[in-house]
Amino acid sequence: MPDFNQKNRKILWTVIEEDKALSHLDPQHFLTKWERDYWSRLYVEKRSREWLLGRFAAKSVICSLLDFDTEKDCLERLCINRREDGSPVPLWDGDVLDNVCISISHRSGAAAAAASRGTGLGIDLESIEPRSNLFKEQFLTRREQELVSSNILDIGKESQSVMANLIWCAKESVLKALRLGLTVDTRKIECLPCTDLYTGPPLGNGPSLGWRSIEVNIDPRLGDRHARAWWTKWANRIACIAVLSKGNHQLLRLKL
Repeated sequence: MPDFNQKNRKILWTVIEEDKALSHLDPQHFLTKWERDYWSRLYVEKRSREWLLGRFAAKSVICSLLDFDTEKDCLERLCINRREDGSPVPLWDGDVLDNVCISISHRSGAAAAAASRGTGLGIDLESIEPRSNLFKEQFLTRREQELVSSNILDIGKESQSVMANLIWCAKESVLKALRLGLTVDTRKIECLPCTDLYTGPPLGNGPSLGWRSIEVNIDPRLGDRHARAWWTKWANRIACIAVLSKGNHQLLRLKL
């Protein structure tokens, strides 16, 4: 097995749109036998397409992170399986890559994936859509609801919808990094997006606006956990990435 123990705070991420990629993907080329068998049992067409996109995105960022040649047999030797808690886990020739973290998200004909070494990681992809008052009351903290109502983004009628979906996207990414998913009250994770461009160490570029930081507060009842998170927006989509670390990270986009 290759040496995966190098310390690196790089986070590699990508997003793939179905209409640009699906026709070029050959499952026989990049899925393991276990993955092909699993994929063949996905009878809902939308789920089948997005799962395929997600697996290709995830394998691509892992291979790039580890400097593997995807033109060789890397993709077929790399399997993305699931832990008991539902989170994705990468395996190389059947052995778990313990210090390689992977996160995958699907939404409305697109898939996003992020990979890093040795730290909890979550990525989420959302479309901008209306969110009801009931949704906000049930899933957002008081301060998050106030932020939605503030129109701080100053982009007209769409401002509140963008902020509501942005906060939800951020919560999902943090909960993925914690490997909790939606098993806990989402109000135990408070995400307060900043609207200024991130001014710390270089994060790389998002699809259009660059990455902005998110203040993350985790309920101490979930343990002494700390997370950092960032968001970006383009067209009708929002992406958030979260890591369980206080250190600096570099976000690099892999263009597929």
